[in-house]
Amino acid sequence: SVPHTVVLSLYGKNDDGLSDALQAVSDPESATYGRHWSREEIADKFGPRDGAIEAVTTYLLGEAGFNRNEVQVSPFGDCVTLTTTVGKLNSLFATEFYHYKVDGIRNAVVRTEQYSLPSQLEAHIKYALDTVHLPIPPPLSHSLSRRRVDGASADVIGGKDSEEEMILPGYTSPA
Repeated sequence: SVPHTVVLSLYGKNDDGLSDALQAVSDPESATYGRHWSREEIADKFGPRDGAIEAVTTYLLGEAGFNRNEVQVSPFGDCVTLTTTVGKLNSLFATEFYHYKVDGIRNAVVRTEQYSLPSQLEAHIKYALDTVHLPIPPPLSHSLSRRRVDGASADVIGGKDSEEEMILPGYTSPA
């Protein structure tokens, strides 16, 4: 069967508070401005809910029938990565994965149109990545135009004093 990797994102202890904490440390008006958190502080305050990693990995390695080499916990503990066969993922998510051809991407992409989490995992998993969303292909080249603004200070493209197209291979714009 075809191999595929899915990343299971776990609910955090304080998902709603993370945005507020990031804003506060970045806001000069805040009492916590510039007070950056250690990795341990972040894990303690915003890491996965207590018992989530154990519950998910125990289910996957037991009832779901995955092998230890197919299940990896991220260093921060916020995600569990499954690298296994599409057949096992079809069973786990009660779905069927297909190969999709996406313009601009050389190889077929493995995805499904929908999936269901086993009831034992619903309380712990926020979402599963690399399941339903197709990747956005980078353009082969992206054209930019620039014009000379000030004859004295603007650099000129190609030694001309006119508009010219620039090609930036691999350039992608933010989503």
